[in-house]
Amino acid sequence: SVFTGDCTNPTCIANVKGADGYYGVNEVAVHDMVAERGESYYILLAGELFTAAGEYSFSVTEYEIPQNDDCKNASVIESFPFSQRGTTIGATPDFDLFDDRCGGGLDSRGIWYMFTGNDKVTTVSFSMPNLAYGTSSQLSLFSGSCNKLKCEADFGGLDKVSFHAANGVNYWLLLSGTEFWAYGDFDLHVSQFEPPSNDSCESSIPMTAPFTGNNDLTGATPDFGGDDTTCGNGWSGAWYSFTGDGKAYMLSLNTVVTDYYFQCEI
Repeated sequence: SVFTGDCTNPTCIANVKGADGYYGVNEVAVHDMVAERGESYYILLAGELFTAAGEYSFSVTEYEIPQNDDCKNASVIESFPFSQRGTTIGATPDFDLFDDRCGGGLDSRGIWYMFTGNDKVTTVSFSMPNLAYGTSSQLSLFSGSCNKLKCEADFGGLDKVSFHAANGVNYWLLLSGTEFWAYGDFDLHVSQFEPPSNDSCESSIPMTAPFTGNNDLTGATPDFGGDDTTCGNGWSGAWYSFTGDGKAYMLSLNTVVTDYYFQCEI
């Protein structure tokens, strides 16, 4: 049990039990916390019952706070592709500083990265392979400034996500877990993709039948301002054009190595 205050009037802030094991052997009781500067803490080590007594081992470990623990000290990503291996161990809770948790819990704690968009599709890969059972990683995307953050997307525990980074907009990536005790080592990879040459209607590739074309939509940017009600879908395509001659035409689109459905719009 963990207390603050003084011995005359202690205040309990945590009571953690070791999980019941077999043949009288208990699992280790572990508690993670942020020790506020100047605060006195008292630790009571005991058994659950009066008869639960015996030898014990006890340890306390202190972790350094990461340099990019808060938004204003975010690590700046200046070039792509970007890769880094790190840890969220020692990070402090973020969401007591602003209201929009963007998918994280009230006491989620993580580290921050920042980059400026340049009108390209950006892909972020974030994984925390050794999290405690029942917890998951949390990737949150913000825009704006540290004193006025706007949640752009809550990607939850997805390992890989892509989004269009608007030109000149500052983006913040918060790498955390879903709860206070969801922390550990991580791998982060951020990459950007060039849009295809026919990314817009104005740059459509003229064609005459018969025609065969191959391209890659990975870097295609949103069409119609991202309005997905425009002719079936307004997202991220490549453009072609032709002039009719009164004959019947068949347009066929095939995809290679993708987890998504594609569609052809006219």
